[in-house]
Amino acid sequence: MTPAAEPPAESVVQTKDASDDPDVLLMLRCKRGDDGAFKALFDKYKRRIVNYARRFVGKQERAEDAAQETFLRLYRARASYEPKTRFRTYLYRIATNVCLNHVRKRDWLVREDDEEGEAVTERIPDTAFAQPEAALSGVELSRLVQKALLDLPEQQRTALLLLRFEDLSYEEIAAVMEASVPAVKALLNRAKVALLDKLGPHMDGFAVPFSGPSSRSTP
Repeated sequence: MTPAAEPPAESVVQTKDASDDPDVLLMLRCKRGDDGAFKALFDKYKRRIVNYARRFVGKQERAEDAAQETFLRLYRARASYEPKTRFRTYLYRIATNVCLNHVRKRDWLVREDDEEGEAVTERIPDTAFAQPEAALSGVELSRLVQKALLDLPEQQRTALLLLRFEDLSYEEIAAVMEASVPAVKALLNRAKVALLDKLGPHMDGFAVPFSGPSSRSTP
């Protein structure tokens, strides 16, 4: 996956008719010069993009920088925006490219403990882990998962974060990553094996279903 300043509209895989996406309508208003529409999108997605970036790069300060750059690129690309897919797919593709650029260009991919580490597991259900006799505390477990996520190869980490934390469908993830759906599923399977290998010594199992919610198809 090659980083890009922003996703050219014609290269984004079409995942659905975007005409009924209210965020697409907001972005089209932004394209026509409505800065209030851009602010509405910023307010809706800022926290999500910061959280996504922090899980990707491992540090809150760097995540905030990446989120700021993401929205700056989004704003600069407004004039050329074409709704080929859901808005969030378009936005997460920009965010992913920004995070990859940061990871590849700088040597600050941090694997140290983070005071806000519990956010990494905020969407992993309590039943995801079989509890051993000496269960790890919530903070210890979240830090362990944080490190395991950061240890994943870039593409596996991207696919896993988009599926399990951002709730994108297989088709949306494929569009973000410029990959096929089978390739995305293969990445997710490899990520699951890697996480089981990393987390296995500390718990009996990692039972998060990688099929995702419902059928994982785009609504």
